[in-house]
Amino acid sequence: MGNTEKEMIDPENAERKNDEIKSIGLEKIGLLPAGSVVLLSGSAKRVMIMGYLQARPEDKEKVYDYCGCLYPEGYMEADKIYLFDHEQIEKIYALGYIDEEQFAFREQLERAYREIRNEN
Repeated sequence: MGNTEKEMIDPENAERKNDEIKSIGLEKIGLLPAGSVVLLSGSAKRVMIMGYLQARPEDKEKVYDYCGCLYPEGYMEADKIYLFDHEQIEKIYALGYIDEEQFAFREQLERAYREIRNEN
């Protein structure tokens, strides 16, 4: 793997990784994989992405890019699920697991995203 345990948990290394992601531009990354840990603008608590393209039961018109739960607590109950859009992400702390299956899923997800957003 190449990363030592210190590199993986070193806050300076995490800051450097986040700066690398920012230099690429969050909008160019596309939708983040499930399991990614992010900080939302105006929030003090991190959120872990656990799903995509969800709407509130009372407002089916607005579809959010992501749903997530508090990190590190994880899913606790239905009223503790947070819906948010990609633009609300201020900082990425960790990217979720990425493999061939996730890449294939991401292609399908991004097609569905464009359809919902009418960006054909």
